[in-house]
Amino acid sequence: MKAVCLMGAALILPALAFGWGAGHDTVGRAVASRLPEPWRARLRGEALEKFCADNHYPDSFLKLAEDARITPEERAFLASHKMSVRYHFHSDLGRGVAFALLARALREDRPESVLLWLAVLAHSTADMVACNHDPIVHVATYGWGSAEWDVSLPNGLPLAKMQPCLDLGWVEKEPAAAAILKRRSAKVVAADSGKGAEEAALDVMLAGLQGVRTCSAYGKPIVEAAAGWTVTGKPEYRKALAESLAELGVWAVERLLRDFLAAQRLASAGIMPDVTESVEKRHQAAMAGFVASRNFQEDSFFKGLNAPQNPKKPFLGVLAEPTWRMNDGLFGANDRVLAAQAVAALRKQGRNAALVDVRKIMASGIHVAQVPAVLVFAQKVSAYYTLDPKVLTEQLVKYRAAGGKIVWVGGGVPDPALCGFPKGAATRADIGKGYPYAWTRLPVGTNAYATLTLKVGDRAARKLERSPNFGAGWHVPSNTTAFTPEAAESILPLAYLFDRETPLLVGGAWPKGAPDVAYLPTYTVFPYLWTRELPALVPFELGLDSQGLDALEAAFAALRADRLF
Repeated sequence: MKAVCLMGAALILPALAFGWGAGHDTVGRAVASRLPEPWRARLRGEALEKFCADNHYPDSFLKLAEDARITPEERAFLASHKMSVRYHFHSDLGRGVAFALLARALREDRPESVLLWLAVLAHSTADMVACNHDPIVHVATYGWGSAEWDVSLPNGLPLAKMQPCLDLGWVEKEPAAAAILKRRSAKVVAADSGKGAEEAALDVMLAGLQGVRTCSAYGKPIVEAAAGWTVTGKPEYRKALAESLAELGVWAVERLLRDFLAAQRLASAGIMPDVTESVEKRHQAAMAGFVASRNFQEDSFFKGLNAPQNPKKPFLGVLAEPTWRMNDGLFGANDRVLAAQAVAALRKQGRNAALVDVRKIMASGIHVAQVPAVLVFAQKVSAYYTLDPKVLTEQLVKYRAAGGKIVWVGGGVPDPALCGFPKGAATRADIGKGYPYAWTRLPVGTNAYATLTLKVGDRAARKLERSPNFGAGWHVPSNTTAFTPEAAESILPLAYLFDRETPLLVGGAWPKGAPDVAYLPTYTVFPYLWTRELPALVPFELGLDSQGLDALEAAFAALRADRLF
């Protein structure tokens, strides 16, 4: 084991949660039927089937150099942009490269290559509005819907029965829903952007942030409608679900038609787009602007949680950031969901709590009189465009010095500037290699999971009720940090993991005599791991389970902050 005291120390998981399944076929068919001739005529029968299959091309780690359909010139172009596997097309850069290859294939009249690169572009663009990439749909799909969790809906059906409803492809399987998609698709506009080579390439790359703005409004409504339809079969739920999914699908179709027409025009003029250094710089600048200006209230699951219920009284500020592209961010992808769940759950307990935009905290600090305590979910912390972790730490240090209380729930202990114990007191277990990426790493071996128990504060110990290992997802609550026995001299013990009878101190508060910082691993609050409780799906409500609430209340009590808000 090695000593660490890092802000949000945790393994950074790769972006491996794939987007829509059948939904990519739906987008592919819709694009094919609206392309200008001769492409529309080409995409019929087996050619259309192949095109739809290629719409899944980026969901693979096969090497691009081994694809015989890619010409030597295309391989060299891909290599110049450091793209070696199919999965790289998920990135903004990858989307720009696919657009450039599409234009080249059009210019050189290579039909098979045209359709391959259009399909690749279609996948990457549609992924920007694939609703399973929205944080709340994501955890419902890969967390609550995990086969190992065996979560049931209120009517007794397994939650897995709801999963097909979270994919655009579901719309085509329900006649009434298909009619809604057909009506909405009839309004699709195929229009060339008219942009030059550099502007068009940049526009394709920026589909990531533009897609977020579109998708983020539909996450919670989609989960609500999908659960409602699966449980009750009421047509109003089906209608709401179909309308939301149709909006996302049509956005992708219109974007792709626009990009194809732009590539076709540029190719006809002999102008070849590329992701040049200038384009990349402009992309970075646009992303920085997006991160600085994005509306905090656009995320559907944040609505109603952004202001304290009683604004005239002190409240608990729960720090959060908006949804960016895919799983990007200052914090972990699921930290947004945990923040919203915590605010919703604490309000039901009579707590005056609200989400607070972390960008405002970083810019202006926190007024202790108004916000006497803050709760930070930080599975990881890393720089993201204009969001600098050092600035956050500086503001929290000032806040603490002014008398503010901090509860840090994360993938590791916070920045050393916020720690109040000797450097060697916090350690990270060497758990070895070979874990699938979506398995939760804990400071014990996986063979201990069957007998693992958790005790926080003076609350009763709970055994691990559900597997912390998932098939996919960005929500995994890994944390391999533990404290040495000597750490109890400088911190107030708060949480213990028990591997059978062996205690492992994993959470605490400091300084021991009068704590103003409490720290808990994410897995101590992550809902439904330590209880057999279920998420409230019909009607849909965000919340924590009793273990999560107990953990937070224990932290508040340790800081003597439980009566401050």
